[in-house]
Amino acid sequence: MTLWSTHAISKPDHEHEFTDVVVAFYLAGLHEIKRQNVDYHADGEIVIDDEKHYIEYDRGKMTPGEIRERMKKYESCEYDVLWICPTQERVAQLKKIAMEFSTEFWFITKAELIANPRRCFIEDKNGVVTTLIAIQDATQDA
Repeated sequence: MTLWSTHAISKPDHEHEFTDVVVAFYLAGLHEIKRQNVDYHADGEIVIDDEKHYIEYDRGKMTPGEIRERMKKYESCEYDVLWICPTQERVAQLKKIAMEFSTEFWFITKAELIANPRRCFIEDKNGVVTTLIAIQDATQDA
């Protein structure tokens, strides 16, 4: 697993909770995970099917204005951004803000990702649902 941080830990609670997300991705067989992206200052980045995705881990503490500013920085980004949120209510709030931007934002709750990292669904700002990871369990191959 490739895991590293390029910054001093200024928010240890955020880092601790985000580690659960990294472990979920790892258990799903996704081992190309980077903590903290320097280009966009995302919380992390992950490669799925040879495509890079930025990860934003939301704890529900940022104001709508702070979320808006965070999303705005991705306007020139060529990669999708996956927001991992604490609740469905927060997903709905962020999706509403995301409608102001052309960037491809996707959303999932942390609980949904942790519960089934091999088969979880993400939803875009328009309500389109797709599979984030579709990795077959080894037991189904037998």
